[in-house]
Amino acid sequence: MALRTLHLGVGGRGVWPVRMFPQRDDLQIAGLCDIRQEALTKARETTGLAESACYLDWQVALRETECEAVIICTPPQLHYPMSLAAVRAGKHVLVEKPFALELGQACEVVREADAAGVKLAVGQQARYSRGNLAAMELLAAGDIGRPEFGLLTRHNYRPGVHHSGAMRNSYGWERAVHDYDAAWSLFGGLPRRVAAMVFNPSWSPYEHGAGLHAVIEFERGATCALSCTFMSHGGGEETRVDCPGGALWVEGSRAVLRRAEASENEVVESAGPRPPAEQMVTDGWLEWIAGGPEPDHGMHRNLWVLAMVEATGVASDEGRTVDLAEYIQRRL
Repeated sequence: MALRTLHLGVGGRGVWPVRMFPQRDDLQIAGLCDIRQEALTKARETTGLAESACYLDWQVALRETECEAVIICTPPQLHYPMSLAAVRAGKHVLVEKPFALELGQACEVVREADAAGVKLAVGQQARYSRGNLAAMELLAAGDIGRPEFGLLTRHNYRPGVHHSGAMRNSYGWERAVHDYDAAWSLFGGLPRRVAAMVFNPSWSPYEHGAGLHAVIEFERGATCALSCTFMSHGGGEETRVDCPGGALWVEGSRAVLRRAEASENEVVESAGPRPPAEQMVTDGWLEWIAGGPEPDHGMHRNLWVLAMVEATGVASDEGRTVDLAEYIQRRL
């Protein structure tokens, strides 16, 4: 039987599930909701739903729509109240990142979801890019050993303010949620500690923290340095990991390997055809609901991603290194 879904937010990032779900036999869109009538009209045209299944008020939509799951693609400030209401109503949830803007709120949602026996997954699609998957597969093979140190840079330019313009540590909540998760996907093991400096260039339209420099320490002592901003005039990205047997880095849809003492690079493609990242996020969530293992973008693991983001701001503000396990425990 197809899982019936209610979609909160059907414009912007909410477009992809509205387009994808009708193509699947295991999903059935039961309701649509958006505060913008234009977005709601387009989504209704795509899905063919009756006008009675379309709403402008999300609370009314949640109360009236017969469904087993809720898809949340609204501005981040709404993720926490919508996710909390959905899990309390006994619905599974697939929500865009971040699923809360405070770690304490995220812990509350996870507790309520566990109590209700429902599954919440987060749209962490960056880890499922083809280049990142190729690097993950190469590391999983184990022939160059475990990562010991690495570098992730994301120097991009964003001319206007998005949803986190007035927030502290704006880059952290708007983009580093993906960056930290992508780094973690390569290093494995739990993240242990974070040290960071948040900065805001003089030309930034954001009120605080449009960039960050951070170092994450993982289990077994491996470290990854990150330098990220959306206020760089030049632009450029790099993901690089060094292991005992060589170094690898991501170039677009592939990984490149330089073995220790080798004179040439090896290009590594992700094995076989890969579905779009959003489909992989959806598939992992559905498999979990059906009784499979929790995916890497499931709610329990994602608490650690949010902890890294929030701890980045704390480390910068207080000038200290933050122990992540201790930080999470105080908020559970």
